[in-house]
Amino acid sequence: MLNAYFDAVVPLIEAEGGVIDKYMGDGIMVLFGAPATLPDHALHAARAAVAMVKAVHERREMWRKLDVRGAWGGEWVADRRGRSHGQGGGGAIGSKRRLDYNGDRRHGERGGADRE
Repeated sequence: MLNAYFDAVVPLIEAEGGVIDKYMGDGIMVLFGAPATLPDHALHAARAAVAMVKAVHERREMWRKLDVRGAWGGEWVADRRGRSHGQGGGGAIGSKRRLDYNGDRRHGERGGADRE
């Protein structure tokens, strides 16, 4: 079910210039304005969030069909968004043995689907 969710929302994020930083369980850390500058990054993040909510709700019947064991009780598509923006930075962080790109949280969009 999560892969179907990600298949539905990732193209919407990317269409608004978002860059997937990482998947975190049922959430996605998305960067708008990092690593490359994106003018009006907050507007792009908001547009992506609206498109994601619409896409999730349009697929409610599909979610019910995918939930063959009834684990989600037919209410899998509770959705949440979080946005913050401002000046920040990002770059490679870690040790000599393992580096990871870290976009500053102030440029991020965190979204996911969960049960309430």
